[in-house]
Amino acid sequence: MANRKQYTSVSELVHDMAPDAEFRAAFDARVARRKLVKQLLAMRAVRGLSQQDIAQKLDCTQSRISKLENTSDDDMRIGDLRAYAEAVGCELAMCPIPRDMKPVDKVKCHAFAIKAHMDELARLARSDEKIAEGVGGFFFELCVNFFRLLGDSAKLLPERRDDLPYFDLQINDLGQQQKDRQDVCCVEVENLPQLAR
Repeated sequence: MANRKQYTSVSELVHDMAPDAEFRAAFDARVARRKLVKQLLAMRAVRGLSQQDIAQKLDCTQSRISKLENTSDDDMRIGDLRAYAEAVGCELAMCPIPRDMKPVDKVKCHAFAIKAHMDELARLARSDEKIAEGVGGFFFELCVNFFRLLGDSAKLLPERRDDLPYFDLQINDLGQQQKDRQDVCCVEVENLPQLAR
């Protein structure tokens, strides 16, 4: 029996098996026009809600919800988007980003937004010892996950000619460190690139 190739997405399958470049381009364009709509579907699925459930909350028909979910992002009205988000228990957050914004600046923008949310949590923690304990634990979890994500992205960097990585992040057993020292978050970072190369 021949080994079957496994795909991680429908897009990957289409790109591998589609007969011509024109078809692949049309498929990619359709997917790109429905990113927001796909997020709505994902929110509904996570909440375990049917189209009929959403229709009842919005006081409309199930066919209206079906039509919303089968439209393109460009055809969706902001009011419908806001109402749908509220129906699935979410709030709508929109942020225009300049098209020419560099990826580095996008990361910085998100980092500052995360900082603002963390400051909000820290202020909330001042009111109660239990809340402070929970927020402290969350900060530790966030730190560990951030370094793991950063390490995963660093693995995508090309290899250097001298066989040394441009950036190498090693995370030692942080879970054990948290158990050993409840008062402090220790992260050991090894093999960081030298700045003056």
